[in-house]
Amino acid sequence: MRFYRRLNILVAEDNPTNQTLIRLLLEQHRHRVTMVPDGREAVAKSDAAPFDVILMDVQMPEMDGFEATAAIRQRERATGTHIPIVAMTAHAPWPAIANAAWSRAWTPTSRSR
Repeated sequence: MRFYRRLNILVAEDNPTNQTLIRLLLEQHRHRVTMVPDGREAVAKSDAAPFDVILMDVQMPEMDGFEATAAIRQRERATGTHIPIVAMTAHAPWPAIANAAWSRAWTPTSRSR
């Protein structure tokens, strides 16, 4: 028997097929899933409700995953909170992800221990 914590997960993904697959996989493990179709909604939803983790697609319309992550991290600096964000992608080449992550989205947060 497995014992693990049931997580409240925000998923930002614009592809309907990927949304269905991700939802099925996470709910199969009894996690609570909130799905949004773009980064702009991910930023708004992450401010409106508490989440244990955010799964963020890299390439989305309106606001991509890097811009959304940067906006969430900026808000966290002001509030002192922190939500783990995991980048997801199906099509972006690795060099593009690495360059964008280090130059735009990765920002250290100061958390008191």
